[in-house]
Amino acid sequence: MIDTHADQDELGSLERYLDLAPRAVAVSRECGPFTVFVRDNPRGHPLYARPRLGYSRPVSPEEVRRVLDFQRAIGVPRALEWVHETTPTLLPAAREAGMSVQECALLRLGRFAPTKTPTGYRVHEMTADDPQTGAVLAAIDASFRDSDRMGPPESSEQKLRMRARLLVLVGAFDTLGRPVGGGMHNPRGDLTEVTGIGTLPAHRGRGIGTAITSILTGTALREGRSPFLSAATRSAVSVYETVGYARVGTACIATENERG
Repeated sequence: MIDTHADQDELGSLERYLDLAPRAVAVSRECGPFTVFVRDNPRGHPLYARPRLGYSRPVSPEEVRRVLDFQRAIGVPRALEWVHETTPTLLPAAREAGMSVQECALLRLGRFAPTKTPTGYRVHEMTADDPQTGAVLAAIDASFRDSDRMGPPESSEQKLRMRARLLVLVGAFDTLGRPVGGGMHNPRGDLTEVTGIGTLPAHRGRGIGTAITSILTGTALREGRSPFLSAATRSAVSVYETVGYARVGTACIATENERG
């Protein structure tokens, strides 16, 4: 799946964003060629380590094992994320160190092609004070569990980030005003990463995910930010291409295999 055709200046700007973005919700620790991001809120989504910004030497399997041991010692998930085209030696090193690696398409917006929201639904940006903000986040969480059963609408951390304009949340609703999905983007400087786009299983196949992506993209552009995202499947790539995104590289996500 590896595809290397991104412009080096473009990759450099993405690398700077990917190093900066987690720092709003984490403290950083250095371990060899890696920066390890550790959540400053234990209830938040787990983070990962990634190659240190500007690091250019080859990465060895031994260095991967050391950062995994470091993550284990401080009690955080053993996980790595990186852009393959920027750090190509990390893919074979991670696999030799016993990690499973998922290769995702890395896409950046080209020419924006707005799409319509399907009949029977509405999609719009949420505010931190909207009483349904927590429910939208619960719907996104349920969608990633492939479940229509939503958990409790917890949103305190996300509301703080929304007020600081470090997080933009979009919600999708049915005709009764019930949340059926949503998505977000995370502004940092002139870039923003679109993430967490999900629709409850009962409402899939109707173009809601495309509409969410379109609204998120429009909000980013109105603020003068260039959006990008990653996609794990060909079907997801097709959704994003409809809105105007094009592949620029490969985002890798590695997790430690279970030890027997």
